[in-house]
Amino acid sequence: METDILSVILLLKTEKQNLHNDKAYLYLSLGGVYEKMGDLDSAYHYYQKSLGYKNFRKRCYAYYNLAWLEKRKNN
Repeated sequence: METDILSVILLLKTEKQNLHNDKAYLYLSLGGVYEKMGDLDSAYHYYQKSLGYKNFRKRCYAYYNLAWLEKRKNN
């Protein structure tokens, strides 16, 4: 439930900033929210989902975040 509320808040924040067309940013942000909450599987899912977009900078962030998650999972 708390996760759903955070997801909605993030979505509203993104739309307010007029970034609703930048889905890679949205998925990266959702991944970050889940990661901070300790739900690494959901974080991994959203980071993977952000890779489906052609924004080079966002793809770099996604790969970095995925590598960081793998490191955290292995410790």
